[in-house]
Amino acid sequence: ANMDYRWNSLREAGFYDEKVRAQFIEKMKSTGIRNLRFGFSNHEMKRNNDGSWDQKAWRQADAMIFALVQAGFRLSLDLHH
Repeated sequence: ANMDYRWNSLREAGFYDEKVRAQFIEKMKSTGIRNLRFGFSNHEMKRNNDGSWDQKAWRQADAMIFALVQAGFRLSLDLHH
């Protein structure tokens, strides 16, 4: 019942900010790493009372995926649980 313990490592790292994400991408590119396992916090993927999905978390995920794919990374996506 108490969800206060939930943690989002991407949010804590500032990855939802485009500038922080761009810096991360450049650092990863400089290492030569091109394959990334990338997980989203499933507790932020929520349904509305009418059964539809709350689009905010999905839009944020889409933006991150798009930026990484555009930068040339191959992604393995998962949901943190």
